[in-house]
Amino acid sequence: MAQAKEDVLAFRHFPQQHWKKVWSTTLLERVNEEVKRRTRVVGIFPNDVATTRLVGAVQLDQDEHWQLEGRRGKESEGWQGGSTDKGDGLPAKG
Repeated sequence: MAQAKEDVLAFRHFPQQHWKKVWSTTLLERVNEEVKRRTRVVGIFPNDVATTRLVGAVQLDQDEHWQLEGRRGKESEGWQGGSTDKGDGLPAKG
């Protein structure tokens, strides 16, 4: 356990208001399940860009959910890690 201390406490590197959301793998598992669910609906993806857009859409939905939670009386800052770009950074096809 002493060797895994840094890994176990990695969530503490995030702002304290996010600790409840990142201290366990529950959020990651929920996002992965949503990606699986949406993948089954689509069936076959024409290319890697389409797959990336789907995963990005799931992550945006999760961020919006967190934003709405904040407006109901919890933290209203949203996710403040990584890029502030809300898009997938890919050009739209078609």
